[in-house]
Amino acid sequence: MSGDTLITAVLVVAAFGAGAGLGWLFYTGLYRTVQALGRAQHPALLLGASLLLRMLLLLAGFWVLLKAGEHWTGDGWTTLIPGLLGVIAARALLLRRYGRPGERLEGKAGSKDAQSPPDEDKTERPSR
Repeated sequence: MSGDTLITAVLVVAAFGAGAGLGWLFYTGLYRTVQALGRAQHPALLLGASLLLRMLLLLAGFWVLLKAGEHWTGDGWTTLIPGLLGVIAARALLLRRYGRPGERLEGKAGSKDAQSPPDEDKTERPSR
């Protein structure tokens, strides 16, 4: 293995790890923001500020990966693509760990007796 190939291989693995770290920060920040929305006095402001901060962090990380790839290999795509794949891998791992929101709700509903009929909605609705 030549020196250039070794440097490229190390950069690709490091970019994947950096992308996974960026993805973990992004999606963990999203998870915590959604959890805090119910307690927030200004939920729209919280959601907007969180989105802005998470996007700035993610884009800054991608920019660093792009510049590192350009510096070491002459091609920024060499590190940008593995970084993006790392973000996607982090999303997949976090979804596996925490599950999708709909799955958690179905799991709670599925814990009731399977023979019992679904609860009827007894709220009054105004006629039109």
